[in-house]
Order: sequence, then structure tokens, then C-alpha cells
Amino acid sequence: MRGKFRTILVLLAGVAAVATMDVPVRGDEPVPTIAEVQARLPVRDWKGAAEVLGMLAKISDPKAAEAKSRLLRNAYESLNTPENDRALHRGGLAPMARRVQMRALAQLALMPTATCAPDVRVILTDYVRFMNRQAGPRRPRQSLQLSMAHLIRSHIGDAEVRAVAQVYLASAAMAEWTKARVATGLLQYQVAAITDAEDPDLSRRLALIMETACLPSLEQMLKAPKRLQLSAAIVADLTHKRPGTLLSFIAKSPQTSDAAKYFLAYACLTRALRKVQAKEALLEGDRRLVELAEQWHRELVAKTAAVKDGDQILDHQAKRWRDVQNQ
Repeated sequence: MRGKFRTILVLLAGVAAVATMDVPVRGDEPVPTIAEVQARLPVRDWKGAAEVLGMLAKISDPKAAEAKSRLLRNAYESLNTPENDRALHRGGLAPMARRVQMRALAQLALMPTATCAPDVRVILTDYVRFMNRQAGPRRPRQSLQLSMAHLIRSHIGDAEVRAVAQVYLASAAMAEWTKARVATGLLQYQVAAITDAEDPDLSRRLALIMETACLPSLEQMLKAPKRLQLSAAIVADLTHKRPGTLLSFIAKSPQTSDAAKYFLAYACLTRALRKVQAKEALLEGDRRLVELAEQWHRELVAKTAAVKDGDQILDHQAKRWRDVQNQ
């Protein structure tokens, strides 16, 4: 478990680092043209790709957006070579070629979906096909998984990107922390697409969240904390000012499985903590949800403690709540 956690931290650090590699353009700096960027092609190594990406980061003209998207894809694809696939991580860091690829994907994630969707779809599809062909524990390009998940979430409004997202969720090559981000990105889109007129009591939307968040067993839940945390955040946003609707949902659909109780307990504590941190008064419904959360937490303590290498995030959230109450 520690090894997996360290890997996730390294990947997250890599994504964050490459996202900040592009320096904002100063007013007195010349903005390169698309033609000047194209003159640097073909890209032969990560240094050339990084140079191209630096130039592209300075171009913000909407009229050049489609060309910029194609060039970002070109820079990314140019580094998908056997030599780069053989390069090993050193000191916990991905090879430079991978970090530059993350930088290209980060720029694509910031672009308007309508402009870059064709290039995004090709990148996402080629990546999951490549990963599915690889065998063994060490898959080349695995360090790009979180960047791909971020790309999917950024362009989830495109129907074909959503279709590719389903392929990621079905892939044995994708890690759970990748699937969690993809699944909750899809969930967020689905929840936002349902209006209050269509779902006045939130029951459809809450049922969708439960379906995504609750894995078949409590053990699986404890080993998929990111899915649970991201899903709980959606519940907190959806029911922020409507605790009564969540109480009604729970009353009408009694949660009997341990996984459902675990998720709802975490979600109820999450929404209460958010309100306290925002210095908002807790309503009677909010307090009742916290009481339910504490009750479910007590019921599940022994079962969760028995799960080897499980991430006890409900215990941590309950402790945070107690600490807040004792202040």
C-alpha cells in the first residue's frame, strides 16, 4: 500500500510540476506565430518538444487555436518512441520525455473543447490501446495516466470523449486512481445535465452518485479512497443547502450495505465540515445527517479495522469532525 501511495504522490507531483512549466508572456515579449512554431518541426527529442511547447504557451489567439491543438498533439506524439518507453524513473521522477508530454497534455486540457476535441480523442484512444497491449507490472507510459484522466475530465462535454472514458473504465491496464477520476468526471457531467425540474427531490442524481461511489464490497471501498472522496464532494455540492433532500433519499432508500453506509457517512461528514469551514450555521437537517454518519461509523469500525492495507478515510474524517467540535 505504501508503494502505491508513493507512486500516486509522485505522479500527482509530476502533473503539478509540468502544469507550471509554461511562463506567462510579458507585455514586451514577442508572441510567436504558428508558422514560426511549425518551422521547428519535426521534433526530434524532449528538448525540441519543450521548446515548441514553450512557444505554443504564448499563443492565445482564438483563430490559431485549431493549429495550436494539432501542434500540441504533434509534440506529444513525437515523444512516443521505443527509446523513451525504455527510460526508467529515477529518484521518483518520470523521465524528461514523459514530463514534457504531461506538459503538452496540460496545455490541451486548458483549451476549448470545441477546438481541440479531435486531437484529444486521438491521444486518449491511442494511449488506452497502447496500454492494453502491454503485459507485466511495468507498463511504459504508465506515468501519463493521471494526465489522461485530467484531459478526459477537462473535455467531458464531448460525446466521443465520454465514449473513450468508458473504454478507460473497462481497461484492466488503468489503475483504480485513474478510473476514480474518470468515473467521477463522467458522474459530474451526468449530474449537471439533470435539472431540478426533472429531478426535484435529487433522487435521480443521488442514485447516480451512489452507483459510482459504492463498490461491491467494503474492502474495495477502503482501497479506492479517491473515488469515494470525489463522489462525496459531488454530494456535498448538490445538497449544500438541501440537507432535507438527502435525509429523504436515505429514508426512502434504506442503505443496508456496508459500502453504502461507509460512503454516506463520509459524504455527510464532508458536507458538514465544509459548512463549518465556511462559517455557515448548521441546520437541523445537517446535524441529523452528522448523527447518522457517526452512527454508521460506529457500526463499521470493527469491520474496517479488519481490512488489511485499507485507507481509513472515514476514521480520519470523523476525527476531523470531533476536533472541530472541540475547538
